Amino acid sequence: DVRPWILAAGHHPMYQGASINKDFQTAMEDLFYKYGVDIYFSGHVHSYERDLPVYKGVPESDYEDAIATTHLLIGGAGNDEMHGIQLDHSTDPAPQEGP
Repeated sequence: DVRPWILAAGHHPMYQGASINKDFQTAMEDLFYKYGVDIYFSGHVHSYERDLPVYKGVPESDYEDAIATTHLLIGGAGNDEMHGIQLDHSTDPAPQEGP
């Protein structure tokens, strides 16, 4: 079965590092899952982040044949808000290795 990619975009990220926007997650994540949204593009934070496909805070192991949505934070334009911040990646759904 071949289908086009299903994309969604908005200003605020649902996931950013180990943080979850709970109100946004409650409002939208089940809809993303129900309708098979492949990628959600967001900005707001002035940095870049690509998460593994994640649903209910649980990341999938890779991108191949993913069921959950991959979240891309593409707010790189502007100032560097992450400069000098130490992050705890132990609960971060972003991949820790690879491209």
